[in-house]
Amino acid sequence: MLTKHEVRWNFAVLNLLSRWQFLPIMVNVENGIITKKEGRDRRYWKILFIVLNCHLTFIILRLVQVCTYLEDRFLIGDFCLHILLALAGIVSVYMSLVLFVKWPYLSVKVFNELYCSVDSIKVPFCWNIYTVQEYFIIFMFILPFGNAFLFHLFNLQNPNRVFFLASILDPKHQNLVLRFICLTIETPSVVTGASSFFYALFIMFSTFQKLLWSAEIEIVSLGMPRKLTKKRIQRAFMVCRRLQLHTQLFNQCFADINYALKPSRSSLGSVLFTERLSTCRNNSKS
Repeated sequence: MLTKHEVRWNFAVLNLLSRWQFLPIMVNVENGIITKKEGRDRRYWKILFIVLNCHLTFIILRLVQVCTYLEDRFLIGDFCLHILLALAGIVSVYMSLVLFVKWPYLSVKVFNELYCSVDSIKVPFCWNIYTVQEYFIIFMFILPFGNAFLFHLFNLQNPNRVFFLASILDPKHQNLVLRFICLTIETPSVVTGASSFFYALFIMFSTFQKLLWSAEIEIVSLGMPRKLTKKRIQRAFMVCRRLQLHTQLFNQCFADINYALKPSRSSLGSVLFTERLSTCRNNSKS
């Protein structure tokens, strides 16, 4: 089980995102306890959540337009990225509804149980003592910044892609000010969705790790030369049962996410192919 010190950057990023109103929670970095926001602070997040839904609606409507007027706007690389962006937005909105609207207090209670019994011991970082899952948890704080960076990178590369807000403007009348305004409108939506996704993944991975850690403790306890009472056997059985149920839920969640993000496997290759093809055509014309 990772200590609070090993996941301190995740708590720091969660605290930063909550201060910027991208998450409707308040994070205590020292003890790893979160509380639900109330009043004005929560209203700020609701506004950002409405912006996220409006942005997702715009992306889906533009996707419908691309499919309807195929001959005018169809580019295979942009089409794959468009589907990927729409699916990522749907997953983020769904996670926000489940964690912050439908079961806000339950998600807070689950989060507070993850590292409450773990000591905040400063362990020196060593590459060969962690598993792949623990590496993912430790460096998960990069996720929201990485998503925002990729979105801005594609926007700066070509702001006229149909899933960007600047694409509704006439290219003849576009300028840096209008592009900056469109990007400023889109940025809060992207960061809000990435923050919800990061928060949900952190809970899911940490819960799975804690259940596995509890099962290992029970296995060691059952192996000790003590009398096997009914209470000890029942407690070990319940821990293993919770681990089994969470493993099924864990695999099902990742199966759904993997199914939703399958277009990303072909999107990068399609983008590189189309960019290379356009470059060759421009060189041949020149």
